[in-house]
Amino acid sequence: MSKSTFKINAIKLGMELKYREFWIGDKKVSADGTALHPAILADTDLIEAKNLAEAEALATKEFPGRKLEISRIG
Repeated sequence: MSKSTFKINAIKLGMELKYREFWIGDKKVSADGTALHPAILADTDLIEAKNLAEAEALATKEFPGRKLEISRIG
C-alpha cells in the first residue's frame, strides 16, 4: 500500500481559542488585543502515512498534548 501525505496543524498550547478566532472568526486581533497570525498559533508539518489513523499516531508522537488538525493532501 502506498503512503499519502498529510498536513498536520498542531495548535500551540493555550492558543486554541485564538486559533479559532483567526481561522474561523477571520479576526486579525484577538479579543485580548493579541495580533493573530498563523506562526504564533500553530506549527505545521507534513507527514507521510498509510492512512489517517497512522498519520494521527505519528502526529500525536511528534506533538504530544496538542490539539491536532490533520488533512490528507496527496
